[in-house]
Amino acid sequence: NSGHIHINLLPQARGKGVGTKLLKEFFKYARSKRVKTIHADSFETRLNPNKNFWMKNGFKEYCNVKTSFWKEYYPKENIRIVCYVREI
Repeated sequence: NSGHIHINLLPQARGKGVGTKLLKEFFKYARSKRVKTIHADSFETRLNPNKNFWMKNGFKEYCNVKTSFWKEYYPKENIRIVCYVREI
């Protein structure tokens, strides 16, 4: 009984509580479907440092792997795929 969420916010919408509101609504929906665990994957770089968002919303990191998938587009970035989990 697990679910998965992916959130993309435009830069101008970040830091205003929009993502947290979306998560709260998603949690309500997931609970109504008897989901017990939520998984989220994130691509993190210096340009997209979103770890604090997931942690402040009760997620825990369970996997953090360096990737070169987007290196062609962002050659100076250290790109990581980070997986999070949260019980609801």
